[in-house]
Parts: sequence; structure tokens; C-alpha cells
Amino acid sequence: MTSLRVFQAIAKNVQQATETIAGVARIASQSQTNEGVNDVTIVTPKNLRFGFAISLTTNGYIVFPSWLGGLIIQWIGTSTLGIQGAYSSFTLAFPNACFGVFPTTLNGSAPASVSLGPKTLTGFTLYSSILPCGFGAIAIGR
Repeated sequence: MTSLRVFQAIAKNVQQATETIAGVARIASQSQTNEGVNDVTIVTPKNLRFGFAISLTTNGYIVFPSWLGGLIIQWIGTSTLGIQGAYSSFTLAFPNACFGVFPTTLNGSAPASVSLGPKTLTGFTLYSSILPCGFGAIAIGR
């Protein structure tokens, strides 16, 4: 029996793998992983991680993969607001939208109010009723 015939004989008995049946499984492409609708392929760790990034520093971020919507969460650990309308830059520019920036005072600063001015894909402006003021912020976007 030639190797081609052996292969054909084996192929007749091999079936598509499912959650309950052992068999042969196809690997999903990155497009199939991102779409999330294909139920007959399997996903590799590389495809799951594609687009994920993290920086666990004082001014850091978490970027979720595109199949999770590409959500980005960033934080600024400590900065000093020394003048009204001080601009702070994000560690990572948001590619599409900055949904919100949530500032808080730090290091014993207790201003009567802290307010957010204009926000962009690259940063935000903050105002305080008492200067100087130490602050941190969390920003969410994609």
C-alpha cells in the first residue's frame, strides 16, 4: 500500500474536532479570532494576545486586544498642577477616542475643586481651586 493510499484511508476516518469529539482541528486566522463568530476553529495563544500590551509603571497602561474592543486604560501616578490649565500627556496616545479622564488629588492636597478641561487623544487639561496641587488620573478610551 502506498503512502498516499494510507493517508486516504486514515483521512476517511478522521473527523472535525468538537468540544465532545476528538479529531482534527483547524487553527483560526487572526481575522477569525477578531470576528469571534467562527465555531469550527481553535485559537492559539499568539492570536489571543495579538494587540495586548501592558506597562505597569507609575504612568502606565493596559491595552486590550482588538477582539475585546481594543479598550485602553491608562493612569498617571503623580503630577503637580502648578498653574491653572496645566496640560498632562498620556503615556500612550489613544488611537480612536478618549472616553473619559477621572482625576483625583494626591499627597495630602485638598483643593475645594478639581475640574477637567479639554481632553484629546494625547492628553488633558486640569484646573484646581488651590495651587499647587498633586494629582493622579485614570483615562479610558480606545
